[in-house]
Amino acid sequence: MSEAIDKPLTLENTDTYVDDALGAVINLVEDVVAEYDAQPGAEWQQLGEANGKEHEDAALEYFGLEDVEGILRYLEGKASQFAVIGQVIAQANKSSDVFVPSDSAPVPQATGSGTGMEKKGKQPKLENLLFVLMNDFGIDPDDPEAVSIVRGSVNTNMMREEPYYQVTVPGIDKVILVCQEYGNATFVFNGEWVREQVNSNQEEFYSQFGKCAKRWIQPTEIG
Repeated sequence: MSEAIDKPLTLENTDTYVDDALGAVINLVEDVVAEYDAQPGAEWQQLGEANGKEHEDAALEYFGLEDVEGILRYLEGKASQFAVIGQVIAQANKSSDVFVPSDSAPVPQATGSGTGMEKKGKQPKLENLLFVLMNDFGIDPDDPEAVSIVRGSVNTNMMREEPYYQVTVPGIDKVILVCQEYGNATFVFNGEWVREQVNSNQEEFYSQFGKCAKRWIQPTEIG
């Protein structure tokens, strides 16, 4: 039963993580009940059609599977975590600064007939990051002393349509820059190094970062 909910969280399944797990559990229970019903002299025949839960419980016990109620409580807890994460992101502080400025290149303009440039899609990178911090590091994203989130800005001359978020996590001394738009990298820095750069010249730090990231910034992994 646990295997049905133990799939790793990815950018592709973040938005449907709980629903997918719940669907997997429901399908598994249905398969178990069907297999149980096929057993000769199965006790469900004495339970009656009105006892659906008892029917399922008998089937799960017959095959030595864990209680569905516990699994459902687990999934309810994960759903609550995603609800908190969504609220935290919605309430993030906003900055007029452009985090990770792009190189100064004009935005291509669509010409001729047709629908013009296709709008870029989004990935739930920030939701994924906060979920990992909450579950793998025990860090509460709803605690402003544990996690600080600032939503940057974009301007009309940029190809990127979504801003970068600056996520500061003192507990692991990391500063993370993440953009929800496809094709934009996530950068993770040691907090001490960032503080040194910002204290020196914040404006220069962010302006140089966009142009020279590959040359003088070495992202690190969380942990």
